[in-house]
Amino acid sequence: MAWVLLVVGLSQFLAPCRQLCTGIFRWLDLHDAIAGLRDRTSAVLNLTLCTLPRQQQLLLAKLSVFPSNFTVVGAGAVLGFSEARAYSLMRVFYRHGLVMRGSSTNLFSLHMAVRKASAALGGEAVATHGQSHFVIYVFQQLDQWARMFYTPAWELPLSLAREAGPDILAAFELAGKLAAQQSQPQASMLDAILAVDAALVHKLLSCAGYRKGTWDQLQHLHGSINGRPGQQVAAALLLRCMSVEDYDAAVKAHDLCCQALGSGHPCSIACVHAMAEGQAKLHRYQEAEALLRDAYETRLRVMGRLAPATWMSLQELANCIGSVRLLPAKAEPLWSELLEVLQQVLGDHPDTLRARVGLASCLTNLGKLSEAEVLYRESLASRQRVLGPEHPDSISSVNNLASCLKDQGKLSEAEVLYRESLASRQRVLGPDHPDSINSVNNLAVCLSNQGKLFEAEVLYRESVSSLQRVLGPDHPDSISSINNLAVCLADQGKLSEAEFLYRESLASRQSVLGLDHPDSISSINNLAICLKNQGKLSDAEVLFRESLASRQRVLGPDFPHSISSANKLAICLKKQEKLA
Repeated sequence: MAWVLLVVGLSQFLAPCRQLCTGIFRWLDLHDAIAGLRDRTSAVLNLTLCTLPRQQQLLLAKLSVFPSNFTVVGAGAVLGFSEARAYSLMRVFYRHGLVMRGSSTNLFSLHMAVRKASAALGGEAVATHGQSHFVIYVFQQLDQWARMFYTPAWELPLSLAREAGPDILAAFELAGKLAAQQSQPQASMLDAILAVDAALVHKLLSCAGYRKGTWDQLQHLHGSINGRPGQQVAAALLLRCMSVEDYDAAVKAHDLCCQALGSGHPCSIACVHAMAEGQAKLHRYQEAEALLRDAYETRLRVMGRLAPATWMSLQELANCIGSVRLLPAKAEPLWSELLEVLQQVLGDHPDTLRARVGLASCLTNLGKLSEAEVLYRESLASRQRVLGPEHPDSISSVNNLASCLKDQGKLSEAEVLYRESLASRQRVLGPDHPDSINSVNNLAVCLSNQGKLFEAEVLYRESVSSLQRVLGPDHPDSISSINNLAVCLADQGKLSEAEFLYRESLASRQSVLGLDHPDSISSINNLAICLKNQGKLSDAEVLFRESLASRQRVLGPDFPHSISSANKLAICLKKQEKLA
């Protein structure tokens, strides 16, 4: 056995010596190869690499950019080769044992040791060249998949986007790094990034389970392309403001697009969407609604009812109105129209499922709970089949169905689903994710409604502490958690502590959300109830009248909450013997 190893070692050593004489590789290569002889595997690998012509060494170094398996087409894109030439090169590398075949003849991979050794041979300039071409290849793929995602063949690009996870994440990281490191990033790489339809790619990646923070890797781009044409600067700004809801960046992008392309150009309209998202982030819902209506009407006129961009605008508009539960009757026809269009064009597409949830939520706010339950059950089954049970949207559907059942008084069934949703979110998203914390709060509400007040109070306090730590004390969810804890304390007869928290919640909601927000009005009503239960009837009457007037003005006199306020005011008056 020792003699065999000696012969193998000599053959591996003599081959580079012969090539050294003909100048195929350098003295430095031989020195590095000999230095690795202490480890037999490293020595064989280094010597094998050194037997390759220098040009092939550099090509292999470029391929080291792939984080996992790659196709012949991908290899050709990174190297600038045709598919046939790339396949011939892969056969050469395969014969030398430097690449491994995948599940098909066109799929290859590099062992980690080969990737590391070849990258070291190439140097920084070769690595940068390979990385920029890799980024171009991935973004071109993303653009193709995103456009295909809004066709009846949407399942294929969704599957491809999931499988290409390592490549996509690596490309986003490299794009941001290259833009930050180079004073003048390669124009071809920037062109490939800016050519994508950012909104479509963002939707595809969201449905494939990618976190929104994936886009944050591109934040360096916006500072790296000053001096380029207005359209591309605007597109880069849009990519950035999509990740952080930066309203000022979106306004700047919109102005640049309108100057260069006109207000009706898709890029300009996409910037309007980013502006609306920024306004909604600042709780300026009326301003956001006005922007989205303008974008929808423009796209409807320019592109037609069935264009993906048009129904995206319709979806954002319906979601904006429904997210703050303002005038659900106003949102219902929008959701119905959107659901009809998506079912006609895409079938059981993730956006169709999202529209079904939007309509169900709207029906819930209108008090049509049995209709909403049917839609929630359909949505849950479809999302688990299409996206998988661990996808955040599927878990949200479990939570939505639980809420609908709770509102109908089916508390035991709702509790089981709330616990399932909480466990899934903590496992998939982590315990400090806002959705996980909200699941804690939702379970607490359900337990409180069943009279399990002590267990509910523990969860409410956990929710308040977590939300204030993660989101800050002025976030609407943090304020709502304080209100919910106050309700639980009041139900246990701890009225003084509850009154203090109700006043804190009311002041915060009016400051953050505005006086006419439904949650602000609910806080007035809750404080009034607490005061009534303490016998402070005159103070309670003032607040009940304020709550009733606000709800009738904002929601309409026939809305269930308005009717409830009238009833509570009547009870308060009766207790004061104002019987007439």
